Amino acid sequence: MSATKASPDKESTQTFPTKDKDMELPTDELIRLDFSDVDLSEAQSSRRTTDLVRLYLQEIGRVRLLGKDEEVSEAQKVQRYVQLVELRDTEAETKGGVLQTYVNLLKVRDRLCAKLSHRPSFP
Repeated sequence: MSATKASPDKESTQTFPTKDKDMELPTDELIRLDFSDVDLSEAQSSRRTTDLVRLYLQEIGRVRLLGKDEEVSEAQKVQRYVQLVELRDTEAETKGGVLQTYVNLLKVRDRLCAKLSHRPSFP
């Protein structure tokens, strides 16, 4: 991208670095920019990102949203599950033994699921 002065009549100028050399440009005047040497791959990448966002927004528009009662019900289920997991972990720590081994295996499985992005099936 290169810059050129609109008119050289003004007295106040400022130096702007360019890839060729430093160029003095007026600060109070319009500056014409030449974008002929600009790489458009960044603009195309941005367009793809915008397209992906648009696609995502279209897709979520096709899914039925939860109602207020459904959302509260699902939140309560999650809270109960978290409480059960905490209770399980507490019991495993206090009693140890087989329960502790089982809890450790469950935690390993959960980490594996997170890395694989799916729950593996065990025979």
